[in-house]
Amino acid sequence: MEYKHVAFAWCCLFLLLFAVNNVVAQEEFASPSFAQKPVVCGPAEGLIKMMEQEELYPLIASPAKTIVDIQQGEAVFVPVVLYVFVSESGKIMIVEHLINSEDQPMCQILVGKGIEFDTQSIKDLLGMQ
Repeated sequence: MEYKHVAFAWCCLFLLLFAVNNVVAQEEFASPSFAQKPVVCGPAEGLIKMMEQEELYPLIASPAKTIVDIQQGEAVFVPVVLYVFVSESGKIMIVEHLINSEDQPMCQILVGKGIEFDTQSIKDLLGMQ
């Protein structure tokens, strides 16, 4: 598969994820709640070095906002950059970079192996038309 098709598939995926996220976020603000999961955070240099050792390269970078608190019923957001790193062997890592904090840490949101670019299979999995 040509890299331009891979990049196009990722762009479509992220547009879909952001659209779904906005709809879900609007519904959740009526009664927001936070969930916790293991997220690995640390200095950007350390995470970048690990990604280089794993032969992960950046595929996509996108400016975004992440919610950090609810104050008086209003969400408090901070700007971040969301990165997707991939490898030739099919590894994937999604990283959030907190660009406006003093030490600018990066947080590993997820890591996995096996990337699916068959959009019809993904639609079927999600029950989409």
